[in-house]
Amino acid sequence: MFCLKRILLAGVLGCLAMPVCAFTFSYGTGIKVRGVEVKSGKLLLPLTHKKYRNVKIASKELFEFLKKCTDECVYPAAEIKITSVDYRKSFTNEDLMIAEVELNQDLILTFLVFQKPNAVSVKAPETVQFTNPVLYAEIEKHLTELIGSL
Repeated sequence: MFCLKRILLAGVLGCLAMPVCAFTFSYGTGIKVRGVEVKSGKLLLPLTHKKYRNVKIASKELFEFLKKCTDECVYPAAEIKITSVDYRKSFTNEDLMIAEVELNQDLILTFLVFQKPNAVSVKAPETVQFTNPVLYAEIEKHLTELIGSL
């Protein structure tokens, strides 16, 4: 009996340690964002290194859509286009630029752009998976040209 109580307690504690409503949402057929949660009706976007919010919602429509998700869901975005790019130098590293790329005026992703003597490299947010390699290549090219010309 004592052993059974310990097993049940361990199971309950293990369930409490897991994120309650974490899910992955797809933005069209080009992007997947892992680790999104809805807790008490509030949308919680994933953090990188438990500190940085590298995925942001820019439209009310996408925000309301995600608040209703409880499991894997797909936001209908027929074509994904870069609508704006904002960038700034990092305070901690001279060779690092932080670029926020807005897509379809719905979704903002924060990329790290490293400027090396003869090259520029782009790093996407850890919680984002590009399922359309052409889209990622387009973003990478845009950031490389923009920041590489500085």
